[in-house]
Amino acid sequence: MKILIFIGLAIALLTTFSCDQRNPVQPYYYIASLTAEPDTIYADMNETSSEITAVVRDQNDNLVAGETVHFDCDLGHIIYNVPTDEFGKAVSTFWDAGDVGLATITATIDNSSETVEVMILEPPKIADLKAKIPQKVKN
Repeated sequence: MKILIFIGLAIALLTTFSCDQRNPVQPYYYIASLTAEPDTIYADMNETSSEITAVVRDQNDNLVAGETVHFDCDLGHIIYNVPTDEFGKAVSTFWDAGDVGLATITATIDNSSETVEVMILEPPKIADLKAKIPQKVKN
């Protein structure tokens, strides 16, 4: 009987002190960079657009794949929720809504956000365009 009590006590002590009781560290993600290419488009109802790229890293500066970046803008339109690829990049598309001005685009993941600006200009008028007409080649 004493042996059973001893074995029971030993098992209870081993399970109590051998298990990892710590809380695991929750990953933290942040926007390492945010770019717009090009940084100027025209108010031409979606003929021109800008590619908005966010790069996401974790607390150890590793690139993060498979996490969703939320994009938002104060002027124009954007694809809102985009997952990161194997290179930590989330690529969205921004386009105009017919308005002219400076658009501020925000990318957010966890509690981290970054902004980038895209200028939306009036499209050039046809009279302002100058075409080069080739001269007839002389023999």
